[in-house]
Amino acid sequence: MKLTSPLWKQNITRYFRKHWEVARKRVPGDKGEEKYLKERGFTVEEATEFVNEPLRPIERFNVIGVGQKPLPRDETHPDWKERCCHVIKSTDVLVEGLPQALLLTKTVHVSETLPKSIEALVQEETPAHIHQHLKTAILKANIFDSEQKKLPKIHDPDRPAFNFPRLYGITAARRNIITWNAILNILEKNSNEAHKDRYVSQAVDCTASFEKENDLIQIQSPSNVFLSSTKPLSPIQPDSSMTDGIDLPNIHPLKHTISIQKENFYNFDNIYPLKPAAVKAFYPHTTFLDFNTTQVKNLYETPITDSQVKARSLLHAFTVATSFAKTLYEKTVDVLPTPLTVQCIQSDGKTFHFGVLQLNTMSTDGQQGVKNLWYTSPVMQLFENCEYISARPSLEGYNENVYKYLNAFYHNT
Repeated sequence: MKLTSPLWKQNITRYFRKHWEVARKRVPGDKGEEKYLKERGFTVEEATEFVNEPLRPIERFNVIGVGQKPLPRDETHPDWKERCCHVIKSTDVLVEGLPQALLLTKTVHVSETLPKSIEALVQEETPAHIHQHLKTAILKANIFDSEQKKLPKIHDPDRPAFNFPRLYGITAARRNIITWNAILNILEKNSNEAHKDRYVSQAVDCTASFEKENDLIQIQSPSNVFLSSTKPLSPIQPDSSMTDGIDLPNIHPLKHTISIQKENFYNFDNIYPLKPAAVKAFYPHTTFLDFNTTQVKNLYETPITDSQVKARSLLHAFTVATSFAKTLYEKTVDVLPTPLTVQCIQSDGKTFHFGVLQLNTMSTDGQQGVKNLWYTSPVMQLFENCEYISARPSLEGYNENVYKYLNAFYHNT
């Protein structure tokens, strides 16, 4: 190779490293500083006496309100209990889906259609401008919002090891809350006088604790949007004794607590978001449940089925109804004097599921006796695709029936 001028040039990094290897071995010599200082009366001491001096013990201060350590998760914890409790959280789904949820809550699945009072409201015609407002709200929630945050990682089952580039955009929580608020706004504007009897709450906690066949069970299912009213919904079947002869699903050899996690740290309480003394409209009307696909996952990492989605709606409606019933009545009440009806809507912003629960009893033991009633609809999509196509916002496959069901739930009394 010919020695050209670029080859003669020194690499500054390599040159500095080589220079340091030589210079770091130098031994400092005596230049007379100590003699000079002693001649002028200064005291010179060895530096090693200060370097080897033992360190002072560290004094720890207990600052109230800052940096409090969490309590140890052992038997000394105030929430620790020797008896285990099966806890169902908002991100859990039942492995057996709807049959397990029906058996767990002692509920009868009436049909895949909603009650006649709601179906009658669905048949009513909706003005065209309302659908146009809802389309605009969908575009705003999925495209036009200015939020830009890192989205969850993309996973391809066919290529599990492939690392996709991270995307930025509108998060699922932000998209869902914009959609819910827009839907409620449209419903209130076109409700005539119905909105005067409604009270809207957001992000409220709902917890139901009960005992079933010597098993402690607690369902923690917060409501993203909670709609209450001044009057309770009318019972679908006023005579609750007609459910005595209907059989519950059979999931033998599995138990009703299959796939539900056990915990020793819990508070066996019932939480209803509203207090009768504080709010006039405290009767539960409709509860909106968020289905975030990045958080709600199966225990065994399998895809979530429609049956598990419907089971999640049933558990949420049962949680709201049971917590309210235990607030309104005594905890010893078995069969309710008047059946309690609660409507539930579960959505991820694109797919919607509607369900109606009639709570007849708070007792979940046994296969006989009075049972609860559950009406459900098929899982339906509000739209098929909403994205930019050729640099233009596009909404494809808009389903008008979804708004009709939303309107029917809102106006149902």
